[in-house]
Amino acid sequence: MSRVLTILVATLLMIGSANADDHISFEESNIWIATQLEFNQLGDDQKFAAALTNLMNSELGQKFPGTTSLNWLMVNGDNPKTHGLVNLFPSMAASSAWNSVFWTGGSPEVATWLKVWSETVKSSREIAYSRVASWGSLTNPNPTSETIPFYTDNLPALVSRFEQWMQTKTAKKFKGQVSIHQCAYCGDLENNALFVVSHNTSKELDEWRAIYRTSKDFASWIADANELAELANANLIYRMATFSVNSKELL
Repeated sequence: MSRVLTILVATLLMIGSANADDHISFEESNIWIATQLEFNQLGDDQKFAAALTNLMNSELGQKFPGTTSLNWLMVNGDNPKTHGLVNLFPSMAASSAWNSVFWTGGSPEVATWLKVWSETVKSSREIAYSRVASWGSLTNPNPTSETIPFYTDNLPALVSRFEQWMQTKTAKKFKGQVSIHQCAYCGDLENNALFVVSHNTSKELDEWRAIYRTSKDFASWIADANELAELANANLIYRMATFSVNSKELL
């Protein structure tokens, strides 16, 4: 059955920055919340970015129990949202602890942040995912990422097949990080999972595209993937800023 997939998950990518080795890794408790942003006018994105930097460098921001990233949605079809704010937490408990201190702590930093938000953001929408598996690692904290949303009724089988592909000679030439994410709270989205393919540089992205386009291993993987899932078109994202605080103070 054909599904029209609304591309909201492009904010993510931030998520691929955590290091992993060449083998599959499962992280069951993590949660990341992506807020896609449409700004009022040209230049508001810079005001927003500056305010985020101030918040994350403040006393309150240094208590953040995770990683925050700001992304530019470079190519995302007809989606009017141009940027994404992503908060990655190790668990729902960490997310709840942050929300409690943020909304009830009476911090002046929060008041300043919310003022800038109200002045610059025209519309926003939140979704939440959990990372279920990842391969590879990154050396650049602000990579260029491709995201591919998809719908599947059998995510374990797809993850298992992707693990097989990642062990091929072709896949071992991949220099970045790839991860699979499962929808946790996505409202009326028709996709329920997401690939994030992150590259340290645009040059590495070009090199990888040249490698997999002629690969029989990759062609075999894609054929199987299309049997297991309904894949949407890819989006291109650049991570503008990353704040890897990961404080344990609130936990």
